[in-house]
Amino acid sequence: PELFKKGDAQALARFSIAVKETWLENGEVKERTDWFPVAVYGRRAEATSLHLQKGSKVFVSGKMRTRSYQTKNGDTRHETFLAAQ
Repeated sequence: PELFKKGDAQALARFSIAVKETWLENGEVKERTDWFPVAVYGRRAEATSLHLQKGSKVFVSGKMRTRSYQTKNGDTRHETFLAAQ
């Protein structure tokens, strides 16, 4: 995870999780992996950055959030992520 902390602000850890799905279609095994961005705040963010590494298995519980922001060229972007609790 990437850990962000500015001054006295609350820590933020960001990472993505992969969710793999497999199924049988016409006798052939099919597979799909979806990626979900995760944001962890506060003391849990600091612990997350210390204990997780690429390939770690993790259980995440939280709420889906969407935020809008302006890019440098003035475009509005939307980002959906899981806000871990």
